[in-house]
Amino acid sequence: MITTRRSASVGAYLSWPFRFICVLLWYIKEVIVANWAVIADNLTPGLNAHSGIARVPTRCESELEVTLLSSMITITPGTLTLGTTIDVHGVRWIYVHSLYDGDADAIREGSWDMEEHMLRAKRPEGFDYPRPEHPRSGPELYKELFDPEVQAGERALAEDTEAEQDGR
Repeated sequence: MITTRRSASVGAYLSWPFRFICVLLWYIKEVIVANWAVIADNLTPGLNAHSGIARVPTRCESELEVTLLSSMITITPGTLTLGTTIDVHGVRWIYVHSLYDGDADAIREGSWDMEEHMLRAKRPEGFDYPRPEHPRSGPELYKELFDPEVQAGERALAEDTEAEQDGR
């Protein structure tokens, strides 16, 4: 699912510095809240962590946007970006580990929230795209990731795409 950008109004460009400052303040608040959760967990008896990993589709259109999102996730205490991939449809995926969200859907929701804030601040024209559908999981995901036939098809598609780009 590759999205195309919408044309921006003058108002969107004029609000860009304000959106950037608002997202910066929001992110500082998120880091403080996450720090407090980790500190409280470390100072109290027992362990409140229930970690999980999720594969999260993004609406990032460039390597810079993926890097910014991954960095924001990793810098936030209790979360870590494990890796990124681009599938055959051009969708950029990130793999996120969370110390306090054991449910994959909760990790996706938190990652999408952070992504929306980041894209509103990064893109001068703003950001107003719907969230992606929940990705496949279980046997379907395993087959997509590890089935040799699927991998061969992805390699063939990638080679065809490279050949088209070289022919331009």
